[in-house]
Amino acid sequence: GFSLVIKITNNGLRPTIPTNSPPPISDILSKCWQQEEVDRPHIDDLIKMFKETKELYDKNKSGWDGLRTTYLDMM
Repeated sequence: GFSLVIKITNNGLRPTIPTNSPPPISDILSKCWQQEEVDRPHIDDLIKMFKETKELYDKNKSGWDGLRTTYLDMM
């Protein structure tokens, strides 16, 4: 518990982004997990990124859904 908080705070520990993640999702995660708060996206930017990502998803649901199944199998 607490040791994980120390690793995140002091060592910049972040989860690994699965290599099969759609690039827009990987991009959002990478930006949100920046060590410095000033480097993370503002909520308005996140909303825009999520809307754009949903549009991409809607154009290729089957491709993205296949990735989701693979990701859930990893857990």
